[in-house]
This record gives sequence, C-alpha cells and structure tokens, in this order.
Amino acid sequence: MTDTAARPDRTLEVATVAFYVSITLAAELAAASSSTSEAVVVGGMWGTAIGLALAHWYASTLTRSLARRSIHRTDAKEGLREVGAAVAVVTALTVPFLLFATSTALLVARWAVIFGTASIVYVIARRDGATRMNALVQGLVVVIVGIVVIQVKSLLAHG
Repeated sequence: MTDTAARPDRTLEVATVAFYVSITLAAELAAASSSTSEAVVVGGMWGTAIGLALAHWYASTLTRSLARRSIHRTDAKEGLREVGAAVAVVTALTVPFLLFATSTALLVARWAVIFGTASIVYVIARRDGATRMNALVQGLVVVIVGIVVIQVKSLLAHG
C-alpha cells in the first residue's frame, strides 16, 4: 500500500471530529441545568472539545505516523484541522451563553448541536453521492436520534 493510499480522506476526518465533538457536547449540555454556572458549562465544553480533538489526532494521525516510522508535516496540519473543527463547533455553542441567560442558552445550544450534526451528516452524504432526499432522510434520522439522546441524558442526569 502506498502512502497516498494509506492517507485518510481529510475532509471526512475533520467532519468526523466535528461530529464526535458535537455529540459529546450534546451529552454534556443535556447534563447541565439552568442552575449550573455559565462559566462551568462553557469551560467544560471548551475542555471537552479541545481534548477530544487532540485525542482523535493522537489516536488516528500519530499512530499512523508511528506505524510508518516517520512523522510528516501533513500530520501536524491534520491535527490543526481537527482542532480547528472542534474550535468551530465549541465557538458556535458558546455564542448562546454570551447572549442569553443560562436556561435559554442551554436550550439554544442543545438545538444547535442537533441541527449542526444533522447538517454535517447531510453534507457528507451529498459529497459521497447521496441524492438530496436520501441525505435529508439521513439528516432527519440524526435529528431524531439527537433529540432522544438529549432527552435520555437529561432524564438520567436530573431524573
């Protein structure tokens, strides 16, 4: 296998990190309540997002580098792309906390995660050749699953 064949699809890797960070933050947001300090929620989201991106980069990119016994400049760029995706997600989810009281910010951020992950799935599906209708159905499934995950997590955390 050539080095080119062994390389992952960079767009898919970045989208995977954005999706994974989003669903992890959805669970974190579901566990938060309006009595939780905004600083605690936002700080937790940032720590989680950056930590997950770095963990993915380490587990995915650096382990491939070690297997081929060399580290390339593209490996560092891959890590920066993945951290950038995480920063984009967590920045978008931080904005509601700058604009609204905690209870409203949590509601807005939870819905932003649901529709953000559905959008990621839609874009990936379309890029991979799915029809608009098929990609829309895939996005809708993500919306439904997102709602269920947030509701279950919320019940378990506050039940």
